[in-house]
Amino acid sequence: ILLSGIELEFTGNEREFILKRALDSIKGLYDYILIDSPPGLGILTVNSLTVADYVIIPMLPDIFSLQGVALVYETIEHVKNSCNPNLKIAGILVNRFNPRFLLGKEVYGTAEMISQNLGIPIFKTYIRNCIALSEAQSLQRDVTSYARYSTGVKDFFSLASELSKNGV
Repeated sequence: ILLSGIELEFTGNEREFILKRALDSIKGLYDYILIDSPPGLGILTVNSLTVADYVIIPMLPDIFSLQGVALVYETIEHVKNSCNPNLKIAGILVNRFNPRFLLGKEVYGTAEMISQNLGIPIFKTYIRNCIALSEAQSLQRDVTSYARYSTGVKDFFSLASELSKNGV
C-alpha cells in the first residue's frame, strides 16, 4: 500500500530503469537480490523485471490466476523486447495450494497445460496453504525462526533446491 503512490512519481524518460540504476551500485555486494513486486502490472513491476535476471510467476490455484499468467507472460515479453533482453522465466509457482481440494488439482493441471503452451516451466514444488506463513507475516518475523518446521518453510526450502538444480 505504501508503494502504491510511488507510481505517480515514476515519470519521465527511462522510468523503467529507476530500480536498475539504484541497484547497479550495490549488486556486487550480494550473491542474490530477491525482489517481491506488487501483484499489479504497473511501473513498479516493470522496474523489477527490467533489473531481474529471472522471474518467478506466482499464481494462486484459482481460475483468475490462470488468466493472470497469460497477462504476466505478455508483460514479461514486452520487457524483454524493450528493456531487458536477458530476462528469463524461471517458472510458474503455485502458491497457497491445498492438494486435498479438487479445484486446486484441476487448476494445477490447467497451469501445466498453459506452461507447455507458453513454453515456460512450472515448478514441481508448490507452496502449500500454511497458516504459519500468514502468522509470521502479521508478527513481522521471518518464517524460518517463527515456524521452521512448518509445511510452508519446507516448501520454500524445496523451491530453493529446485531453483538451484535448475541453475537459477
